Amino acid sequence: MEYKIDYKNILESMAEGIIVFDLEGRMVNVNEEFADMLGYTKNELIGKHVDYFSPCKNPEIHIENMKPIENKLRTVGYVKNHETQYIKKDGTVVFAEAKISSLKDDKNKLTGYITAVWVVTDRKSSELKLRESEDFLRKIIINGPEYILVKDKNGKYVVASKSVAEYYGMDLDDLIGKTNFDFVTTGKMSIPDAERIMKSDHEVINSGKKIILEESVTLSDGSKKWFQTTKVPLAWKGVSDYVLGISIEITERKMNFDLLVKKETELEAKNKSLNELNITMKVLLQQKDKDRLELEKKVLSKIKLLVDPHLEKLNQFCSKPINKNLIEIIKTNLQEIISPFTLKLSSGYINLSASEIQVADFIKQGLRNKEIAEIINISTETVAVHRKNIRKKLGISNTKTNLNAYLKTLL
Repeated sequence: MEYKIDYKNILESMAEGIIVFDLEGRMVNVNEEFADMLGYTKNELIGKHVDYFSPCKNPEIHIENMKPIENKLRTVGYVKNHETQYIKKDGTVVFAEAKISSLKDDKNKLTGYITAVWVVTDRKSSELKLRESEDFLRKIIINGPEYILVKDKNGKYVVASKSVAEYYGMDLDDLIGKTNFDFVTTGKMSIPDAERIMKSDHEVINSGKKIILEESVTLSDGSKKWFQTTKVPLAWKGVSDYVLGISIEITERKMNFDLLVKKETELEAKNKSLNELNITMKVLLQQKDKDRLELEKKVLSKIKLLVDPHLEKLNQFCSKPINKNLIEIIKTNLQEIISPFTLKLSSGYINLSASEIQVADFIKQGLRNKEIAEIINISTETVAVHRKNIRKKLGISNTKTNLNAYLKTLL
């Protein structure tokens, strides 16, 4: 029994996007996977030229990029791992990897091409982010103020900061590929210096351990420069035979070491004085903070006590809208002034209304309900209600706490 292959079902069952092109680059067939990949229907794609979906809108550049692929297809018959891009229907770009194979008829005549495509946008995005991070790190290294360098096992500079190149008196590009022995003739170091530095580099590479050491180089005039250097083994581009060095110049520190030792006692005495001064300053600052807090409390209390009640009365007596608007502006501006205080203070007056603050102030002065009622022209029952609300807002309801005494503790 002859088995008949259903190529259409095979095409649709593929997990990859499949495109069949003619020799002119037009799509003669695609599967649903590829259509979904670009957000089109199959019918919208068939008959379109591949250039229609290419982000490259310069025909000359596109032709030049395609020539190597076409040559390989004609000679080898296929191209693997071809990275490409497509513009989706919504205008976004999708990164893809493709395998392209030639299609031939029974007479071995080239009739077209078939391409299997799979999306690698996430991978490309990760690669771009990694490349951006590497570029950013390289900029930090190159432009950093420290002497930063990477050398291979032969002592050749492969990465360096500008400060290293400036020390040797050359451009950064000229420094790459050089070794320390190249600077002996320029008078920047001696042969023993170069040999010693290379020896410590090899020690780090071979042991795989970090070292911190002080290194000196002798200049042609006999003077020395000292550096404190941290060296760590480094794997770069899959190879472990590299050393990363970070140095800071300590020449001045080394030259003045004896002087620093002599002045140690004097510095200790000064440190003691500074510690005592710090203690005094802390006490003064604490007192300053305390005084500031008290002042803020008084300002807040006086505004609520001496201004808010009168604003409320003005609001009652003013009937014209323009006057009421002016009163509201004054209230808003006052609130703007005292808002920093109200965020920090915990005074019991903060939650009281203007009338309650006025009554509370009279209570603090020792006046009775009847006396308060006569002064502010309200009934004694209203004063009693205010007194009850004040105790509630201060959290002393149903207690034997004397309201007069409690209010005196607040401000």
